[in-house]
This record gives sequence, C-alpha cells and structure tokens, in this order.
Amino acid sequence: MNRRGGGRAAGTWPAGGWAASILILAAAVRFWRLDLFSLGFDEAMSLRRAMEPTLAAVWRATFVEVPVYNALLHGWLGLGRSPAVARALSSALSVAALGVGWFMLRRLLAPAPALAALALFAFSPFQVQYAQEARPYMLMLLAEFAAVLGLFRAADRGRTADWGVWAAGCAVAALSHLVALAWIAASAVFVWLIGAGASRRRDLARVAGWGALAAAPALIFAATDARSIARVNETAPQAFGVPDFLLGIDNFFGPGAWVPAPLVVPSLAVFGFLMLTGLFLCATPARPDPAARRLRAAVLAFGLVPPLLVLLGSWAGIVYRPKPRYAMGAQLFLLAACARVLWVPPWPAVRALGLGALLALDAASLAKYFGGGFPTLDLPPCKKPFHAVAADLVARARPGDGVLSVGFQTYLPLDWYLAGRMAHGYILRDPMVSDEELRTIGFPVDLRGFVRAHRRVWVVCAPVYYAAPLDLPGDVLRALRRFAVPREDETRPGIRITRWEALP
Repeated sequence: MNRRGGGRAAGTWPAGGWAASILILAAAVRFWRLDLFSLGFDEAMSLRRAMEPTLAAVWRATFVEVPVYNALLHGWLGLGRSPAVARALSSALSVAALGVGWFMLRRLLAPAPALAALALFAFSPFQVQYAQEARPYMLMLLAEFAAVLGLFRAADRGRTADWGVWAAGCAVAALSHLVALAWIAASAVFVWLIGAGASRRRDLARVAGWGALAAAPALIFAATDARSIARVNETAPQAFGVPDFLLGIDNFFGPGAWVPAPLVVPSLAVFGFLMLTGLFLCATPARPDPAARRLRAAVLAFGLVPPLLVLLGSWAGIVYRPKPRYAMGAQLFLLAACARVLWVPPWPAVRALGLGALLALDAASLAKYFGGGFPTLDLPPCKKPFHAVAADLVARARPGDGVLSVGFQTYLPLDWYLAGRMAHGYILRDPMVSDEELRTIGFPVDLRGFVRAHRRVWVVCAPVYYAAPLDLPGDVLRALRRFAVPREDETRPGIRITRWEALP
C-alpha cells in the first residue's frame, strides 16, 4: 500500500474520519430533493416493469435490459411507490459504492490524494444525477467496485475466495447492464500490467476461467433476447458528434452536462489537463515500486478499457450509442489520476487551491442541477416537467377531454402522472419497443377515433432531447387538420401542448 503522506490526511484527524465525513455529506446530497425532476422515459419504463404483481411477471415484462435491477426495485417498492422512493434505491446503492470506492482508493494512493479523489467522485454531478434516477447504473457501479476490490485482494493473496468475490461482482454487474461485461476484459488488462512471468500467466488463466463463469448468466440472457437487442441497435443508431464526445469527457472529469455555460470551456480545460497529465504519470511511473505499479495498472485498465470498449461496441453496432453512463465506474480511476497530479506540487496551499477550484466547479454545476436548470448539452437524458404538465391539464380539462401524446417516450412518463384522471393515448409507436411489451403497456390509438370520442383533445409533444424540434410531425398535423381545429398552442421547457376541437 502506498503510504506516502503518512496515515493522517489533514491535521490530526485520521483519513477514515475525513472519508466518513465525505460519505455522510455525499449521502445527504444524493437523498436531497429526489422528487425535484419528473420521471423520464427510462425511469417510467423501469417503474412500469417493476410494478408487475410478481417477480416472474417482472422478469417476463423486461426486454433488452437484464431484469435483475427491476426485480430488486420490485421488492424495494414495498416501501412506497412514489418516484422519490423508487429513486432512493439508487441513492442507497450509490453511497455503498462510494464506501467500496474508498477502500479501493486506499490501495492506490496515499491518504490525502485518496481523499481528494473520493471527494471529486462523490460530488461529481454526473454521479449525483444517476444516483437520483430509478435506473440500474448504481447497482452496476457497486458491483463493479466490489469486483475490483476483490481483484486487488486476489492479486495480493491469490486466494480462491477473493477470485470468487471478483467473479461474483462481475456477474452482478453484467446482470445489471450488459455493458459491464467490459470489466472482465479490463480485469485481464489489469492482471497483465501488474503481473510478471508465471504469476501473470496463472492470474490470466484465473481471469479466463472465473470470467467465463461470471459472464455466462448475462450472455445467456443476451442470447435469449438477441432479437430484441438487435432490433434496438438497428432501429435506434444515433450519430456521435464532437459535442457528445466533449460532454462525455466533461462527465468523466468535470461537472458534466449541468455546468453553467460560461464554465464549460474552463472545466474541460482544467480537468482535461489533469487527466492527460495523470495518465502520463501513471503510464510512466517514476519508481517501479508495487504501489506505483498498482496505480498505473488500475488507471489504465479500469479507467480506459471500459470507455474504449463502449466506443468500439458503438462503432461495431453492438451498442447503439456510446453513452458515458455505460462506463461510469471508470470515472473513479481517472479522477484518481487527476488527484495524483494535484499532489505533485510539494506546497500544501497549492494542492488545496487546486482541489478547491475543482470542487467549486462541481458545486456550481450541482447548484444548477438542484435549481432545476437544463443541461448545457442534451446528454445525459433530459428532465422534462411532466408532473407540472399533467397537473395543469387535469386542472384545465373539461369532463370528457382526452390527452394524446405524440410518441411513446412522452406517453409513458406523462401517463404515470395523469394516473388515470384523463383518457390518455399515444399516436406513434416506438420501434425499439416490442409487441410483447406493448401488449402490457398499450398500443397506439386510432387518431381519428380518439378525437371524435373526446371532442376536445390536448396533444403533447415532448421529444427526448431539448434540442429536438417541438413541431408536430407533418403526417400527424395533416391528419389532425382533417377532422379537428387547433384552439390553443403553448410551449413549456422541452414540451409543446396544443388543444384541438373536433369538427362538427
């Protein structure tokens, strides 16, 4: 273990005390205002699946995604079925992942830079956002970190039990999201970089054997649901441009999508410089001591391999979009490299100033996030005020009015908040959703029949991304004008609402 800097991180308080303080504050941030934003489409889908009456029904209702998280959420919803309760599961898993992450960092860095890396990770808005979403990413993160900690111990002691912990962590991570299979490959890279001679060959053989067992359950699911997965990748490929790439970098190293616009370039510059310098220092350690080798191996393997494999999977058509959240565990190791750079200067004041500046950037972004602001760029998934729209529609509607969502991705979260108080349907089906799932959720309605049945219809258009146009699709608009006339037209952040009345 690297003990440079001694066992005390600051003053006379032990590093464990500082780490506990960071975890408590991070927990408070994650559990704060869990109901601030309305459910998004993905969250509404997870809740819809998790609320099936039995675990068997949850399993049958889940397509494309591995159903383990939905099964866990199914049990958690016994505490309550509000969005805040559902999101609290992710918050709890995130805090647990931070705790495991601290034990990993102590095996890589001296106490003070380990605490710096933990703080940067704990208060990264990228992490906070997904710790407040009812989605499987925090379960995946916790399992990945548990697997890596087991691998660290296996590399030290070579015990079968530690290899079993690594394999179990990899298996749970992959059963949370299939992209976590990349961590098995990253583990092989770690073993290659840290080992030598016979020990390297022996440990690589263990990675292959245990890794095959760990990957088997997720691969079996992928094989049984191959047609659904292929349909998603074929019907929903999305262009991956420079803004997306820059946002991915900013998510990994800085305040992410919620950073105030004037701070986008400075945050990218600062974190980008630290990242590149940190990777250079890790790739070329000054002394070949065991601690330096472990940090080098961990950063290069777990910080770089998962994001690169997600990118390659996107180019190969296996992953339809290389979203940063697919490799969010890599952020901890890359921030560990950044913290190593911060602790290169021998002057405590310079170190404190650098860390304070980075945490200030995170704080500015978190302030915007908790203030209900919009992301600077359109990824990660946008938050739209479906709760407020549903409440307004119910308040303004007359008896018999109906609501039409243009697309399925608008319909599902809006339907949650309408809660049956108004007749609600959607017009355009999502090509990624299978007929099997639509049999449970509902198929598109007949536009003409719906308008004639309700006479007054509120049409809601809310594309996933804020940058998408809010105009009604041309064919929908032409069809509406044949048997209805528009009476009202208004826009909200990312949402357009038009009221139509049927022609006599």
